[in-house]
Amino acid sequence: MLAGSAVHFWSKGILEQNRRLTTAGPYRWTRNPFYLANLLIDLGLCFVIGRLWVAVVFLPIWAFAYHETILREERRLLSLFPAEFLRYRDAVPRLVPTGRRLDPQFANGAFSFANDALAKGSEYGRLLGIWIAPALIGIAELLRIEREAILEASHAMTLAILLALPTTWIFKLGMAESFRSPQTSLLPFGAQSLLRWGLMVLLVMSAWVYGQPWAWNAPLLWGGLMWLDRRSLSRLNPPEALERVLWPYFPAIVFGGILSALAIAAMVYRVSAL
Repeated sequence: MLAGSAVHFWSKGILEQNRRLTTAGPYRWTRNPFYLANLLIDLGLCFVIGRLWVAVVFLPIWAFAYHETILREERRLLSLFPAEFLRYRDAVPRLVPTGRRLDPQFANGAFSFANDALAKGSEYGRLLGIWIAPALIGIAELLRIEREAILEASHAMTLAILLALPTTWIFKLGMAESFRSPQTSLLPFGAQSLLRWGLMVLLVMSAWVYGQPWAWNAPLLWGGLMWLDRRSLSRLNPPEALERVLWPYFPAIVFGGILSALAIAAMVYRVSAL
C-alpha cells in the first residue's frame, strides 16, 4: 500500500493531462502508473483483510473494470498525440513494468508540487482516505478481540487511536470540501478568529482536565479545520470572503461529537467503576 501510494502521488505530480503526453518518472516504466498504483493499494488491502477468497473474487473484477477504461484512454491519447503515443506505446508496457522503458531523451514532464493535481489538494485527501480503509479493518478486528476491555484504563491510548479514525475521516471530508469549494466555511463565525481560538482553548482545557487521551481528538480536529479554513480564505478575494456559507455537515459533526463524547465517557466511567 505504501508503494502504491508513493507511485500514485509521484504520477499526479508529473501528469499534464490533455496538454502533452507525459512520459517521465513512472511513465517511463508503465503507461498507466495510476492504475498500477491502484492495483498495489488494492492488493495491500487484500493482505490486510487476510482472506484468500476475497483476492480470488476481487482481482478478476478489478481487471475487468479497468481493462476497458485503459483501452478508452489509450484511444484518446492516440487521437491527441498520434506520432508520440505510437512510439511510446511500443517502448513501454501497458501496466506491469517488465524492464522495458522509454529512453530518457524522449521523456516529457517533471515532478512539481505546483502541478494542478497536487496544488488543488484533492490528492492529499485521496491518499488519506486510502489509509483509513486498512485502519478501519484493523480497528474492527481489535474491537472483536478486546470488546469492552478497550474501555479499561490500560487501553486508554488504544481507545484514543481508535477514536482518531472518525476524527480523521471528518478532517478528510473537510479537506475535500475546502479544496473543492473555498466559498464554504468549515467553521462558523466567519472571520471572527477570536471566537474560534477561544473555543480551541476551551477544548484543550477540557481535554486536559478530563485527562483521557481520546478527549484530545476534539481540539485536534478543531485545529485542523481551522487550518483548512484559513487556507481556503486565502484563496478568495475580499468580496467573496464575505459571502461564504457554512459547511452543511458542521451541525451534525458538533452534535454527533458531543453525544459520542458523552456516551464514551459514560462507558469508560462504568467500566472503571467495575
